[in-house]
Amino acid sequence: MNIDELKNAWNEDDHFEETPTITLEQKNKMNHPLKKMQQNMVRHFWSFVISFIGIFIGLAFYVESKVVMVYSLTLVISALLVTIFYVMKFMKLYRKIKFESFDTYNSLLELDYQLKVFKETYVSFYISYIPFILCELILLISFSEKDVIKTDAEIIRQFINTIAVTVIAGVIGIRLGFQMYYGRYIKQIENLLKELK
Repeated sequence: MNIDELKNAWNEDDHFEETPTITLEQKNKMNHPLKKMQQNMVRHFWSFVISFIGIFIGLAFYVESKVVMVYSLTLVISALLVTIFYVMKFMKLYRKIKFESFDTYNSLLELDYQLKVFKETYVSFYISYIPFILCELILLISFSEKDVIKTDAEIIRQFINTIAVTVIAGVIGIRLGFQMYYGRYIKQIENLLKELK
């Protein structure tokens, strides 16, 4: 292909379709679920702050054994670091939702992508908490019943039951929590995207 044919092909493909803009009614319809998601993100943030303050106060006043205190503090500080990591990711989306105006279909597609990433991040955040909760439960069980003599079979059964209950409750809680706080609003935004197609 010579240069003239390339120029002609380029000029023929020179007309671009305009990106469709979003009407005011559609924008208002989209703002409601976004505002609800923002409010839920703020509530989640403050619930984490209050939870960790409560956990540290509880450890200070109710844990008598120094060994349990060291293990518990290690778990709580590790969980706090994981929380800080994920909260930073959530704040990035929060700022994007708050300060960006979604005027075009392409910006809505970008928002849809960000919400899918948010869902995966949310689920991975809470799944990462299952080992922390599991370790804390094992600590509580181990040190609260130190005077009781158990056989190996009883210890293994109790350990397996603790793992099973924690994992099942965690998975169910994650699904229900996401659906209650964010899932329905994400669905509304996805429906708006389908209307715009």
